[in-house]
Amino acid sequence: MSVRPEAFWSESPPERVTGSECEYGVQGASSGSFVLPTTLARLGYPNHAGYMGSAGGRGRIYADMGHSEYATSEVMGPAAAAVGDLEGVERIADIVTRSGQPHRGVYRTAGTFIPDGRVGDGITRSSEGVTSGYHQNFMFPRAVEFDELTDPLIATSLASRVAWAGAGALREEGFVLSQKVWGTGGAPIAHGIERRTTHGRKPMAIIPSAVHDADTVGDADWARLEVRMTDPGMGLANRFLDFAATSLTLRLIELQRTGKRDGTLGGKRLLELCLAQPVAAAHRFASDLSLQRTVLTRAGKEISALDTQEGLLDAFEMLAQEVALPADELLAIRGLRTLIDGLRGSQPHELSYDRRVSTAADFAPRHLFVSKGKTPDQVTSRDYQLMRRDLLWAQVVSGDGEKACYGRRYWEVMNERHELTPEIRRLAGAAGVSPRASRRADIIDASNGARVWNWARYEDPAGQKQSFGSVYGEGAASTRRAA
Repeated sequence: MSVRPEAFWSESPPERVTGSECEYGVQGASSGSFVLPTTLARLGYPNHAGYMGSAGGRGRIYADMGHSEYATSEVMGPAAAAVGDLEGVERIADIVTRSGQPHRGVYRTAGTFIPDGRVGDGITRSSEGVTSGYHQNFMFPRAVEFDELTDPLIATSLASRVAWAGAGALREEGFVLSQKVWGTGGAPIAHGIERRTTHGRKPMAIIPSAVHDADTVGDADWARLEVRMTDPGMGLANRFLDFAATSLTLRLIELQRTGKRDGTLGGKRLLELCLAQPVAAAHRFASDLSLQRTVLTRAGKEISALDTQEGLLDAFEMLAQEVALPADELLAIRGLRTLIDGLRGSQPHELSYDRRVSTAADFAPRHLFVSKGKTPDQVTSRDYQLMRRDLLWAQVVSGDGEKACYGRRYWEVMNERHELTPEIRRLAGAAGVSPRASRRADIIDASNGARVWNWARYEDPAGQKQSFGSVYGEGAASTRRAA
């Protein structure tokens, strides 16, 4: 039996179809990037609009505006999404290395630039090979798109989440917690795609209309939340918690449809927690290494990013008492409490981090690496050597003769050591992919002459357009595994 949207406000809501898209910048030996469809085909990857095998479904690798982009398959839940997201690092590294073409590094980074030579007064900064695209996608019932809580609660969650979910970046004013904040402006949530590439006016997230998403969702009953103000970190625990926090925020919105409006989970109480100006708050929080700065809520209360995150976490814990959440989201609630407690014991402005933070917050080890040998007031992008260190942290394939990939090597160790890792991987393996992703994989693997047209449809050997079916089709509800 197919899963209907109403299942998301039942006492046992299903897993959420989740995924991500990440651009990788290749700094060319002379200019530009070189990972193109012809390169993929030459390396033996299936030529089905860039689709390729990925953990039981099909991800996608393709060239986009001069960059190489990796999109995960449509997986079930945050654990599978986190694992799939980081698979992209290995796949892109494999493609670039096997191509044999010269380059000066491959980067998983956002909202920053890759310098082409020394940067100083009067010298132009090159954006050669830079990438600024990283998006997370979540399916939810179209019926709640314009509910009272939807825009303010999503924006509040994203704005205050920079306190732990950012990958960090070096700017002229100093080190900041999050990269993607600086391109935002205007209304925080857009119900269209018009502002998605307008720097300085980008929304935190977009919810495309059914018309705009026909080639992606293919079903007017479902909507897609595309989170654009999020960083492409490399810590498995952080990726997992970031995906889970968005899904849990959507569940708070969806639960209002049950009529359970009392206590902390009540719509009025949640609205009072929402920030009055979330875009301005995100900028303030992202540059706040003291973690103490406050902004106003809609109720007129002064509140910090960590205060806001703790308020949402309290609501998540109450939510877990009201409904039977998927096992990976329950695990995330526990992990979030540990991380936020660790942040309470940290002082980033003094380069002091609790162990729980340095093993689960992407910005913390990056901050320490970039700042080595410097006092906090000296950490600025005006220092070329520090800027170069900041970029080397985000490098996933080093250039010729260069020992780098510091962030990748750090997180390969930390990802294995983190206490959540075994459970994340176990739950990811059990979750699987959406029914539509399974059908897409079968059609691609059969190689019977059918050509993938987009995420929702394909062209059969007779030239007729066919549908892959709903993302929540037959058997979707049975993908859950016990904790």
